[in-house]
Amino acid sequence: MAGREVFPVVECYGTEVLTSENSETEINVPFYRVRGRSFTRTIFRPTEGFDLLLGQVRDEAPMYEFSPYLPLDALENRENLHQCILEYPPPENIRVIPDQFNNLGWNWYHTATVLSDYVHDVVFNNNIPFAVEGDEAFGTVTLMRQDNRWRRESWRLNAPEPMLSRECTICGDPLTYTPIDYLLGLQESNMRDIFT
Repeated sequence: MAGREVFPVVECYGTEVLTSENSETEINVPFYRVRGRSFTRTIFRPTEGFDLLLGQVRDEAPMYEFSPYLPLDALENRENLHQCILEYPPPENIRVIPDQFNNLGWNWYHTATVLSDYVHDVVFNNNIPFAVEGDEAFGTVTLMRQDNRWRRESWRLNAPEPMLSRECTICGDPLTYTPIDYLLGLQESNMRDIFT
């Protein structure tokens, strides 16, 4: 259908850095914890202005979860942490990635980079055991592009299915509910009013 594009994406986020001070349990050695997440997202892209997030659904159950201990070298600096995470990846039988993401060029090096970059320099300077947590998010994005059909409001004939829940993939908080019909029916001038 003209104006609609569906494609797979991979995103990765650091979610938390834990030390004995902010963890419920004492941390004696460094480790990382990574979860694989699955999500779907629908975006409307107007001819002018910003993209509008119409809806997002994240599966509650992770695709995988892995949490190995790391050598003490990981505490010294970001480069060492990155190298240690690279040397202790999830086994292939745990980190099972759907085939549709194989051609995106994403690999464990990228995930290790995101996790190590998420740790603040202060944590390394303290040289105390810590854990870094993050999510690998594998999802499908539906991009609705604006064209003449949308301006004539004949988009209603091909409107996307409403989603039952809307959550942020990064933090898991619910997104503000706005009916899809309203968002897609906005005129260009109204869109400019929203973002200016």
